[in-house]
Amino acid sequence: RSALLIAAASGIGEELLFRGAILPELVGLLGATAGTLLSALLFSYAHFIGAAARLWPLVLYYTLFGLYFAVLLGASRG
Repeated sequence: RSALLIAAASGIGEELLFRGAILPELVGLLGATAGTLLSALLFSYAHFIGAAARLWPLVLYYTLFGLYFAVLLGASRG
């Protein structure tokens, strides 16, 4: 039960950080395309610090998920 709570809190915290704080700042600084891409890359890198070169297929996969989450956020805001 507590493991489920920790997992949910971790995911919510990640979304608040990457889509709630980092994405808007990067979009403001770099524009929508570059800011969104950099946010997705940072999201991916945060999951594979120290192993990104060895696990590059997973880095790509997580980057695509980061892009998807950013697009969902944009679509939900209208």
